[in-house]
Amino acid sequence: MVGGWGRFVEQALADNELSLEIKTLRQQQGWTLDAVIDRVCKAYVVDARDLKKKARANNLSIAKALICCWGTEELGLTMLEIGLKMGMSQQAISKWVKKGRDYCRSENIDIDSLLR
Repeated sequence: MVGGWGRFVEQALADNELSLEIKTLRQQQGWTLDAVIDRVCKAYVVDARDLKKKARANNLSIAKALICCWGTEELGLTMLEIGLKMGMSQQAISKWVKKGRDYCRSENIDIDSLLR
């Protein structure tokens, strides 16, 4: 069992290092939360001022989900940082992150698609 644990720890550390490299790359490319908000809102035809409004099954909900997901996973921002910007609690951000992951999987999109 110890050997399996060692492989798990090695894989977790490798994943964390890769994740850190991606976040550093995004920062070097000039990605900030404001830049993600701007690009996502333009792509989904959403006014950034509406991000603080309630959203259900529309472009606003997709935009919120992608911003929260990519903000945490691609930029390495905390849910608190995103929540302060978007006027939401950490718990709400957590739910939007999951929705964003699910949407990215179902639509086969990633943050790089915004660069195109």
